Amino acid sequence: MKDLSKKQLLLAFVTFLLFMLELFSLGLLEPLLFNVTYNNYTVTQKGFHWLITAVLWFVPSIFLVRYSNRLGEKINYRGSARVTLKNWVRVGALLFACKMITFIDWQTLKVIGEFDRKGNLYLFSTQYLYYFVEVFLLLLIVVFAQKAFDIQWRDSVRVPFGGLFLAITWGAFHFVSTGGDFWNGLSCMIFSIICGWAYLYLNKNVFLFYLFLIVGYLL
Repeated sequence: MKDLSKKQLLLAFVTFLLFMLELFSLGLLEPLLFNVTYNNYTVTQKGFHWLITAVLWFVPSIFLVRYSNRLGEKINYRGSARVTLKNWVRVGALLFACKMITFIDWQTLKVIGEFDRKGNLYLFSTQYLYYFVEVFLLLLIVVFAQKAFDIQWRDSVRVPFGGLFLAITWGAFHFVSTGGDFWNGLSCMIFSIICGWAYLYLNKNVFLFYLFLIVGYLL
């Protein structure tokens, strides 16, 4: 039982490491393709960067899901039970908190801010495809890490371990990736913990959780 729990936790950590493939693409793959640095990319090349990264993230993530299924711990996509009205209210409150963070960052909805910043439908579309895959990785980190905790404790304790794990990996990494931007790192950690609670309140329904992530992170 403990060995299976460790394997699920390892899957969560490996999923987090998939984010580093963007650095691999920027540092090695794309210079070979474009023969210029990122700061000198054309509009077309920037779009291709997001598309290449999305593929580099998505393909291995599917193999991680298949490996998790082979361990005998298949993801229950429809959750453990129907979501109660009380939990829908809780999820709504968490979603409101996500939108407050978005407003602090963008002074508007993220999707509007991103489109205004890009000013180009091609760039906006390719980056949002990139975001949809990023959200999928966030989902897997939460699901795998929560599964590890559930196996260890026989699903008897309702603690958002998946969200906490996301916070100390993807969330905390933003302190570094954004050049020491304290608010960016802190907001990503808060968002991560919110995600952990949302996953539990949605009774681990993966489909509903993915929609929550899309609205909470991308809208």
